Amino acid sequence: MKKPFPFYLSWAMAFVLGLNAGCGHYTLSEKARQRNLILTEIIQREDRREFGDAFYWQRLLDTGDDPQLWDRALAALARIGDPKALPLLQRHALQQSSGEAEHPGASSSVRERIAFAIGEIEDYDTRWGRAADISAVDLLVSMTQDSSLLVRARAAEALGKIRDARGGPAVLALLPDRQAVLTSSEQAATGLVLTAIFRLQDRRALPKVLALADYPDADIKWQVGNCVYRLLLNVPGESAPLVLAALRPRLADNSPMVRGYAARALSLTKDPSLVSDLVPLLDDSDYFAQVEAVNALGRLQTPAAVDFLMEKLGLWLDDLRKPAAAPPKIRNLAVLMFEALGAIGDPKAGHLINRFRYRQDPVSNAAEVAAAKIFKGQDDFFGRHVEHLLEMRGYWTRFTSPESLRAAVTALGEHGSETAIAILRDLMAQEKGEDRLFEKVRPAMLEAMFKLNPPEIESILRQHLGHEDDVTRRVAAALIGKLKDRTSVSNDTVADLLAAYDRPFPNATSESRCALIATLAKFDDHPAVTDIMKVVAVRDPHRLVRAAAVQYLNRKTGQDFSQARRLSETHIDEFVYMLAASGRKNTTLAGLETSRGNIELELFPEEAPLTVHNFVQLARKGYFNSLRFMRVVPNFVVQTGDPRNDMEGGPGYTLRCEINLRPFLRGSVGMALAGKDTGGSQFFISLSPQPHLDGGYTVFGRVLAGMDIVENLVPTDTIINVAIREIPALPDAP
Repeated sequence: MKKPFPFYLSWAMAFVLGLNAGCGHYTLSEKARQRNLILTEIIQREDRREFGDAFYWQRLLDTGDDPQLWDRALAALARIGDPKALPLLQRHALQQSSGEAEHPGASSSVRERIAFAIGEIEDYDTRWGRAADISAVDLLVSMTQDSSLLVRARAAEALGKIRDARGGPAVLALLPDRQAVLTSSEQAATGLVLTAIFRLQDRRALPKVLALADYPDADIKWQVGNCVYRLLLNVPGESAPLVLAALRPRLADNSPMVRGYAARALSLTKDPSLVSDLVPLLDDSDYFAQVEAVNALGRLQTPAAVDFLMEKLGLWLDDLRKPAAAPPKIRNLAVLMFEALGAIGDPKAGHLINRFRYRQDPVSNAAEVAAAKIFKGQDDFFGRHVEHLLEMRGYWTRFTSPESLRAAVTALGEHGSETAIAILRDLMAQEKGEDRLFEKVRPAMLEAMFKLNPPEIESILRQHLGHEDDVTRRVAAALIGKLKDRTSVSNDTVADLLAAYDRPFPNATSESRCALIATLAKFDDHPAVTDIMKVVAVRDPHRLVRAAAVQYLNRKTGQDFSQARRLSETHIDEFVYMLAASGRKNTTLAGLETSRGNIELELFPEEAPLTVHNFVQLARKGYFNSLRFMRVVPNFVVQTGDPRNDMEGGPGYTLRCEINLRPFLRGSVGMALAGKDTGGSQFFISLSPQPHLDGGYTVFGRVLAGMDIVENLVPTDTIINVAIREIPALPDAP
């Protein structure tokens, strides 16, 4: 078994620990020093996704006497995601439940972490093309009978993440009866069970879930609405009578969360008679309910809602045409109203929407896209500019920012006319210019052109496989995959995809390479594809790309190519692992000075040490300064940290996820992803609880102060500065 660290690293560790102990004011005990050395090793293995020798983990779990190490080892096994850990976890779980474990750590909290870890491993492993381990599913089912309430709930959560139908009956059996009086712990456990149910997507659970729709506690009722919404997402309208009967009364509930989630779920019944029930919520005393009412009216897609939405927008017309005068929540609500009107598509709204267009702000951008949907295929969309369309460039003089131009391009894709195709052709031929405005929206151009589907679309996408911008290449590759789904694609295009993979782009990311591999996987009848996949599975420097190739090979050949697993690439060196281990108990605060006001965050180095370290280092370099909150979704999240401002940018490297047991609550800070283990600099703050994100995204902080500022952010607001303050913990803090 390899030694944890060579001598020079142990010396460096001692130096770091001395700094963390307050420059000599405190002296670490020998036990604390040894613990930090072991934790450093665990964090390094976790980051590199290195399971290694099973004996290493067995020794930590079986012979240790330190709960901190057991918890950290179980968290690491979950994040590493190697199925070789399953026998060890299963044996340890059986020891725990039978009372055979002799060390003081034998407790329900350990069994909770074991259940969580098994769910993470199985969920993670599906990307390597492996089915869920039957023995692991059986173990989790048995754990739903554990003596501990939270162990049962964590087992249900794990079964939900695995999405194995064999766990459905065991999960459903954990729902309480309507008459049961639940403690706060039982309510929390019920929330985990409801989340597991919608992840399992078993609609047979719907009647029992709806039986809790009038439970006395609001926290249960809104989660019932959320569960029903997510159960029906893929099949809108299904079970409409049952849902209407149970949730319609909840639109008048005392809790705004319950009212809002009821509106959200009911909208998927597509029952137009709901308009009369939802309209009063447009004037609700609570913003959450207002937002969900607008979204629900849009999802119903019935013209009966148009007059009510137009009436509200008409009241705000003067303020919205002067963005600085309009309250932030009104501006965000107006964006949602335009999205709803666009989804409905009734020409009656066209005149009002045109009054909001042609300005450089988020409301105007939303109006532009809505107008394209309402005037689909009609020259009325272009208004007085239609006579200048042969000159083309005159059309674009109105759009002087990347955001407004991106919205205009998206609108053309929605418009679906030959005129829109002609304008986009001209735009794509424009010179870059000094400000590179057109290049900043090129991925959006490709998306729009794909929707319009001109005869030369395949050629356009092929040309962009060699574009200098990594995001543009990724979008082009992904769209070729979608093109393959709807029509035949030439062998020349396949050759270009293969060449794009082999071409050494200096700024290539794992995301663009994964897009190439995912698209190539659709051409499994091409003889060269399987050959290159065998090379990719072993040699590609990006672990996620290798996983995509392995998944293809497992499906194509029927063999198990999972032996291609190897350590993940990382930009982190050993010294950072030491800092993370020694500073995990520190209090780390981040003060965000924004154009809207100040927000204070508490970060969680114990649960997400490398994510917090990365955030702190970027903040100290001034990376976040001047970046926008480019994504604001009421009742969901605000998001920032993207230097491109199109939700595609990052620092040039990726972080591993540090999934933990913390839920996404109002004010939770999470790492934004484009797929597991693709974190970087983009982060979000949740505006309300988001159970569907739990166990899938890294929670690495929470809002301590300034949540009112967070809730009033708009997409034009920026970060001015991020100040970090660290308060060292006592060296032997438990």
